[in-house]
Amino acid sequence: MSMVDVFYILPPDSKERTFEYDKTLPSLPLPTLSHTLLRYLDSVKAISSKEDYEKTVRIVEEFENGIGKELHAKLQSKAANERNWLEEWWENYVYLSNRQPLLPDWSMSGSSPTLELGWTFAPGKQVLYAARYCYHLISLFVLLRTERYRPAMSVSRRTGVKKRFNMNQYRRLFSTCQVPGQFMDEMHTHFKTESEGPCPTHVVVMYNGHLYRLEPFHPDGSQLTTAEWEKLLTEIVRQGATDRGQDVAALTSDDRTSWAETREHIIGLSKQNAEHMYAVESSLFTLCLDEDCPESQSEVNRLSLAGDLRCRWADKALNIVFFGNGSSAGLCNHAAYDGIVSVTTMHFIHMSLQENRDNWQASFSVRPGLIQPTEILFDLDDKANTKIQKVIGAIGDQTKHYLMIREELSGFGKDNIQKHNLHPDAFIQMALQLAYWRMHGKPAPCYETATTRMFYNGRTETMRSCTPEAVKWCQNMDNSSVSSAEKVKLLKAAITRHVELMKEAQGNAGCDRHLFGLYCVAMESGLPVPAIFEDPNFLKSGGNGNFILSTSLVGYTELGGGVGPMCKEGYGCFYNITGDRFFITLSVHRDSYETSAPKFFTQLVDALFDMDYLLLSITDGKLAQAKL
Repeated sequence: MSMVDVFYILPPDSKERTFEYDKTLPSLPLPTLSHTLLRYLDSVKAISSKEDYEKTVRIVEEFENGIGKELHAKLQSKAANERNWLEEWWENYVYLSNRQPLLPDWSMSGSSPTLELGWTFAPGKQVLYAARYCYHLISLFVLLRTERYRPAMSVSRRTGVKKRFNMNQYRRLFSTCQVPGQFMDEMHTHFKTESEGPCPTHVVVMYNGHLYRLEPFHPDGSQLTTAEWEKLLTEIVRQGATDRGQDVAALTSDDRTSWAETREHIIGLSKQNAEHMYAVESSLFTLCLDEDCPESQSEVNRLSLAGDLRCRWADKALNIVFFGNGSSAGLCNHAAYDGIVSVTTMHFIHMSLQENRDNWQASFSVRPGLIQPTEILFDLDDKANTKIQKVIGAIGDQTKHYLMIREELSGFGKDNIQKHNLHPDAFIQMALQLAYWRMHGKPAPCYETATTRMFYNGRTETMRSCTPEAVKWCQNMDNSSVSSAEKVKLLKAAITRHVELMKEAQGNAGCDRHLFGLYCVAMESGLPVPAIFEDPNFLKSGGNGNFILSTSLVGYTELGGGVGPMCKEGYGCFYNITGDRFFITLSVHRDSYETSAPKFFTQLVDALFDMDYLLLSITDGKLAQAKL
């Protein structure tokens, strides 16, 4: 049995199915009002002066004893009648109401570490590597469609108790598109399991402004081999190289309202246009054959998210980008699903590629009757063509928003941390706080993703990791008058608090989702905005998407990615930890005069080693005393 089988594929004789547990998971819980407000005040205390904190305390008390009671009662009623009281609000108000372009601000990217497969990046490798990648991506589609993809769960090391995770987001990995609307977008998902009925099975390939429809299955239902993929992609490149295509895809990087209007105009020009639009939007995924040749993972990440946006269908849940030299990345729509789905997808493909790296000959056959790709040509008038050129002209400014780097620290990983009997993620979070403290001289309100997939259609809660305990430790870490023993005590107290709060957040008992729900109730009831949301400390502590550090642990493999920072003076920090290596994707706004991704990484590395040395010094000192 291969490792791919162990991790991801149900045995042939298993009666278990991918999505069978989703409807039986517990409903999303609603915390008590007092709990939420206590957690909120705790996060405010960490970043504000005593005077400002006391002002916020008074505002919170008035809210709790006044309008907050009324809003919470209405929210309780909603939670009593819905399996997930947050789901519709979260999707509509956080994602689909957004009117900004989806790229680069509202999408996730992650480079594929194909160098570990022995792949070399060079001209002429694009089609070969894309063929191999797409073969395994289609295999994943088949597993989901036949429900043989293993349902996710966690197992407690201490008790052995299993917790099932909701798999609903995987229904949006394929054949899903965020369709623009004048005021609010809609998420259209065409995927179905075999038991639910037929669904689209085609792929759209983009090259040099052209769009092609490619069938990844033979008429008998068998998958294309890698050689067949390579043959068809080679033909697409040959055809597409003769002239520049229509560049219709560029329109998807316009602001949402403008794109909605242009889309309706194009669909109205002909019946064929409506069919073509549906073909693109319902496709399994879009394969973007990009002519850029990035030379590092940092460049791959940046260019996939903010490179040639003429070669991205931004609305699609999944764009696979292969560059001219064979490097690649996934570009994912955040409204459709969260980062864990894209990371596990990449991990499945990466493991599959590793296991087949010496056996590609088995997939070299090209069978007769191969269905040839067909170009998708829209009927465009002058208005549509003028709009395309206008959007292309504006794309340059969009792609300059961020600087994004991907860094690796070898020789330091979770093994180093676990020897101190500390949680790796909590340790990294403290290092992030210390790095920011040293670089900027103040605490950093911090968002860390906490999964709530143990609940019905759960997604995420915010874990606010800038706690009073973390700030107190940062204040003392570089103080020479404080003993090492006291510093270790403060560090461990901060880590313990972090672990406690993360556990609460995974139970949907942070403070942000509840506060968001209370705000939604007020707005839908036509009430004035409650004072708690207009308090300067609400924004200062990270409310309304203003966290200085936007962070997420994206797993314990070498696969990762990220998004942009939440605010202009902030950092995006998306990290993964293996036994002996630490990886991080850092993003900053280019026009920020306060931030620097390279300098922050240097500070972070120093913090990690300083913390490790501090803990070792105490351990070594105790050992020396024991020997004496």
